[in-house]
Amino acid sequence: MKENERKCYKCGCSPAHDRNITLHRFPKPGRTNSLRCELWAKYCLPHDSWWSPEFQNKLHYKHLMLCTKHFKKSSFIDNFGKRLVKSAVPDEECDKGRCLGGRRGASGAGAGRGSMRAASRARGAARSPSSPPHPSSPPDGLMSAGSSRTRQAASAAGGVRRMRWTRDMNANAMRAYYRAKGEETAGIAYRARMHCFFAELEPSIPVTEQNLADRVRYIMRSKIFDDAELERLRREAIPSSNELATAGDEAPQATDQLPRVEAAMDLPVVGDSDDDEMVSHELEQMRSILEEAILETRSMPLENRPRLPPHTPKQAKSGCREGS
Repeated sequence: MKENERKCYKCGCSPAHDRNITLHRFPKPGRTNSLRCELWAKYCLPHDSWWSPEFQNKLHYKHLMLCTKHFKKSSFIDNFGKRLVKSAVPDEECDKGRCLGGRRGASGAGAGRGSMRAASRARGAARSPSSPPHPSSPPDGLMSAGSSRTRQAASAAGGVRRMRWTRDMNANAMRAYYRAKGEETAGIAYRARMHCFFAELEPSIPVTEQNLADRVRYIMRSKIFDDAELERLRREAIPSSNELATAGDEAPQATDQLPRVEAAMDLPVVGDSDDDEMVSHELEQMRSILEEAILETRSMPLENRPRLPPHTPKQAKSGCREGS
């Protein structure tokens, strides 16, 4: 028998639609098994001539099966409902409060789906109407225009619904990152500034500081934007010196309020020539000592060279001792 044709004779459910279901075949009739066969046949076909041995043989060879839901837990050898004990029989107590659905003998997978839908409707109707609502759902009196914002905030905080990031949102996240990062190379102090800048670019998107940092890390790791696109976003976030000068020409009233430090910056730095000569002499001396040490080490046999400590994973990744 094909897998898609196997179904429970009583309720029509099938392992093809529910992997937790195991079908158990009608027991084979025999002298020591006659009482068990009668109980199975009476449970499956209460209005038919189940007492006939020929009819019981027909049920066995017709692959009449019952699913796990019609047996008690004590009827199984294991805890997974896969194997029945030799004396296991179906129990009508297992059917109470559960709509079997469909019609007896309905063929195909449609009967199993119909029975499962009917069972789910019966379970929903049996629930208490006074049960409290879901904690994330707003009260009935607060269903206003702010409810959509509340749902978005709940999804951003890790609710059931996840926010879908568009390409523009990803671009604004990278702009906020580059603008807040600036010249900073270490630390996480930039995250608060990045969160503020992103809130200015996307005021309608409620996202936490940690989620925004995780999103930026995901964008850079998954290569959503290529290098040229990232460079363009960085230039847009951090304007160059020419753009700053152009902005200063367009707004002279703002520059008048700033202290005039340009002249001080353009002043030449006067240094002592003797100090420069001393520094250059020391650098040349250090260079010559280093070159002599390199030549001496290269001319040594391998067994006489000084041993270097093994690479750490960080040093191996950075390649700091390449060529040594």
